[in-house]
Amino acid sequence: MFYNRRATETSESGPEGGLHQAAALAAATLFITAHRAVMNSGFTLRRKGLSTDAIIVFTIGTLTTCWTGAVILSGVFFDDRPCRQDWEQCVARMVFAPWILQVLFLFWLFAYVDEIRVLRQSRKPNTKLDAKPSDSNGDVNDVESGTTHHPAFQWAHIHINWKGPWNIWHMECSQGYLNWRGSIRTSYLILLYAVILMVVFPVSVFALKQELYTLGLLNIIGVVLFIVDAAGSNSYVQAPHKYTRDTLRVVLHTRHREGTTYVLPCLDRGFDAVWGPKIENENQALDEAIEAFQAEGSYGGGKTIRMEKVMANFNTASNLTKDDIGALARWLYTPSPINPMCKIACKRKENTHLLAFSVMSALWHAEYLVMMHTAYLDKDLASKTAKLRNIKSTGLNLDVSESQIGRQDGIEGYKDAVKYIYHLFGIFDEEKIDKDALSPTSPLPEESVVFGKVTFKTIEEYTAELWHKCLDEQESVFAAFCAFATYWSADIGDNPSEGRHQFPLQVHGRGGDIVTWHVIWRQAWYQAVIAQLTGMSPIITSAFLAGIFQ
Repeated sequence: MFYNRRATETSESGPEGGLHQAAALAAATLFITAHRAVMNSGFTLRRKGLSTDAIIVFTIGTLTTCWTGAVILSGVFFDDRPCRQDWEQCVARMVFAPWILQVLFLFWLFAYVDEIRVLRQSRKPNTKLDAKPSDSNGDVNDVESGTTHHPAFQWAHIHINWKGPWNIWHMECSQGYLNWRGSIRTSYLILLYAVILMVVFPVSVFALKQELYTLGLLNIIGVVLFIVDAAGSNSYVQAPHKYTRDTLRVVLHTRHREGTTYVLPCLDRGFDAVWGPKIENENQALDEAIEAFQAEGSYGGGKTIRMEKVMANFNTASNLTKDDIGALARWLYTPSPINPMCKIACKRKENTHLLAFSVMSALWHAEYLVMMHTAYLDKDLASKTAKLRNIKSTGLNLDVSESQIGRQDGIEGYKDAVKYIYHLFGIFDEEKIDKDALSPTSPLPEESVVFGKVTFKTIEEYTAELWHKCLDEQESVFAAFCAFATYWSADIGDNPSEGRHQFPLQVHGRGGDIVTWHVIWRQAWYQAVIAQLTGMSPIITSAFLAGIFQ
C-alpha cells in the first residue's frame, strides 16, 4: 500500500508535509543567512576555544540532526504514518533527510577530535626519561624480556590503533585552500564516500519505488556532485579574518598558493611559525605593498616597502582584550628570561641570525598593535613605549625620559639594538648571540642605494651609518631594522655563509595548525551544502510556495 506520495513530493498541507517541509526550508534559509553573515562579518580565528568555523559547523550539525529527526517523526507519528505501515515506505520517507550533511558531520566530528589530539601531542615534550628504544614501526622493544610490545592491535598484517590519534589529516595545500580531499587520509575519505552511498542509494531506490521520482533522482545527483567535486568553490578566503590572542598571524609574502605565516607569542607560547594555504584577505595589503615596491625598482630603487596599509589592516583585524595588549607590551618593553613569551616555539634554521626582514616585520606588527592601544596600558608600561618608538616621527606625547634602543653613537647603537632583538627571543647571554649579527663581516659594497659611492673604510663604519640613518627615518626600532635589511640586501645581498636568510624562523612541518585545518575543511562543507540543497530543492521549493499561497 502506497502512502500519500504525490502530495508528499509536491506541496502537502497536512502536518506531515508541514513538518519536514518546514525543517528543510528553515535549514536552507539558515544556510544562506550564515553564508552571507560570514562573508560580511568574517571569521574569528582561535587556536583554543571555538572559532567561527567550529561554531558554524556545530550549528550546521545540530540543525541537520534536528532536520533528520523531523523527518523520522513525520514518518512515525503523522498522517499515514508510513513507518508503521510498511518498511519500504519507511525507508522511502528517509529520502527527505539530509544524509550527506548528516554523515559528513559525524566524520568531521571524529576528524576534529583526532586533529586536536595530534596537535596536543605535537606540542607536548617527551618527558619519559626511561623510554625504551623503539623500532621504525613505533613498536617498543623490551630489552629485558626480548619481546616486542605493540602499542596497537595487529592481526594478519592489519594494524589497528585503538587509542589514537589516527592521524587522519595530512595537509596538502600546494594548490591552495580547496584541496580538502588531498589533505585527508585516503582510507578515511573512501570510508566517508562509502557510508554516504550506503545510506543515500538504498533510500533513493525505495523512494523511486514509491514514485518519489524527483527526490530519489536528485538525491543521487547530489551525492555525485559531492563525490566528483562538481559543487563549486567557496570564496571564504576573501572574507575578513580576525585574530585573537593566540592567532596573531603575520603573513609573509609569497607568489605561491601556500607559505609560512608567523604567529606572535601569547602567554602560554613563544614566537611560532605555521604552514598553510594563502588566504587572500590576509595577504592582499602586503601583496599590494610588494607590487608597489617592485614598481619603484625593487631593491635597486633605493626605496623601502611601504607598510602603512599592512599595519593598519593588521590592527583592524586584531580583536584583543586589555590583558592581551598588556601581555604583548610586557614582552616587547620588558623582556625577561622567565617570560614564556620570550622564546621560539618554531624551528630556527641553523647558522642564521634573526635580523631578517620577515622576523623584524613581525616584531613591527606587534609594536604597532601595542602603540595603537596605549590607552589599555598602565602608567609604567605606557612610559616605556619610547624605548622602541621614534619620538620625532610618531606624533605622540611619549615619555622623553626613556631613551630609544639603538641611540648610542657609532656601532654601539647598532649592537645595542641587536642585543635587544635577541632578548625578545629569550637569548640573554651575549655569548649566544650570533656574531654575524653583532659584528658583520661582509665585504664593503662599491656602490650603495643609500649613500651612492661608498667611501667608508670598514664594514663597521658602513653598518653604523646605515643603522643610524634608518633609525632616524623610521617610526620604530623594528621599522628601522626592516629598512636596514632592505638596504643591506640591495647593497651587499643576503649571503647564507654570513648568517643571512630571508626566513630564519621556520615551521616544524607542513601539517599546519587548527586554523589552517578549518580553512581547508570549509570547502568540504560548502560542497556538501550545495549538493544537499540540490537534492532537497523540490521539497524546499514546494514549502516556499506553500507558505506563499496558503
